[in-house]
Amino acid sequence: MRFHSFTYLNQLFKNITGKTPTVYRNQYNFDTV
Repeated sequence: MRFHSFTYLNQLFKNITGKTPTVYRNQYNFDTV
């Protein structure tokens, strides 16, 4: 369930910003580079 949520949020974030978020220790650290 959590993995699915992360996958959905990954895609959603990528769709909005064009960037790919990085999951680290079950938290989001958005790479601004």
